Amino acid sequence: MTIQTIAIGGDHGSDFDIQAVRSIGFRTSEMVEAVLLNGTRYGDLQGKETLVLDMQQDEYINKLVVYESHDDKKNETGSAGLK
Repeated sequence: MTIQTIAIGGDHGSDFDIQAVRSIGFRTSEMVEAVLLNGTRYGDLQGKETLVLDMQQDEYINKLVVYESHDDKKNETGSAGLK
């Protein structure tokens, strides 16, 4: 398995180490404000918290693709987070 990391986002969060995902959620407004990973928030306090997906011991994320756009998807670029 190859893990490719690419820094994306604004200045309201901090990097986090690669770790097993046991739960994942988001805080969103018109965009993603924060990622909630294993009970820890990475990002801003703005927006509304989504439902948190709790993973079972035998479940895992096979692939996560993040798309970054700052102009209503006119110049959308894809960034692969995990492969």
